[in-house]
Amino acid sequence: MGQTCLDDHIHRDIFFLIGCSYDGKVGKAYLKLLNAETQEVKIIYDESGHKPYCYVKEPLENVKEMKLPGVVDLVRENKYDLLRDQAVEVIRIIASDPLAIGGSSNSIREKIKAWEADIPLPPLLPL
Repeated sequence: MGQTCLDDHIHRDIFFLIGCSYDGKVGKAYLKLLNAETQEVKIIYDESGHKPYCYVKEPLENVKEMKLPGVVDLVRENKYDLLRDQAVEVIRIIASDPLAIGGSSNSIREKIKAWEADIPLPPLLPL
């Protein structure tokens, strides 16, 4: 299994997605792809710079005071609550890695009620 960049293969080879997960040592999500022609498995790490996030409905000042672990940035955003048919202000908590959002008893979602904080990456066989 080799590690590679998606751009190197996307335009000429046909791949099947085997799965995706998070590599804590590298600090990135990755895709595990099977080349349909060669039967070779490729590991492709996320190179987008994406940071995981979740939303909370607490006031920005309250969230700042909590000094949540792994927080990179706090952004005030307006969203539309379809169930209540109204605009709402939420705080987007941008974290250093998925484990800061959830994964331990000290993670963000354990300390504050958060939305989009329970999106699991399924475990895969080791790289």
